[in-house]
Amino acid sequence: MNLQQQTLTVIYHITQRKINIRKETSMSISVFSIASFVSMVALLAQLHSNRSDYPDIPLLNLVRRVSHAAGKLAIRVMEYGDITREL
Repeated sequence: MNLQQQTLTVIYHITQRKINIRKETSMSISVFSIASFVSMVALLAQLHSNRSDYPDIPLLNLVRRVSHAAGKLAIRVMEYGDITREL
């Protein structure tokens, strides 16, 4: 360790005496990992949605088609079950 590293280490320990540094628990690491993953996925989704030159994601296309078909089916079921239509 050279003199500069030793000096910085001593200054760090002198200035940071009041901070209680605890050992990271597996729970805090797990929470941080999940939060990092969620933010990464959100950023990638935003990046992908703002770029028109990217190809469509097959999973999103499938979800879009299924939700559209489910919406049409729900409307058809509601129209079929509408008893006020015959009044």
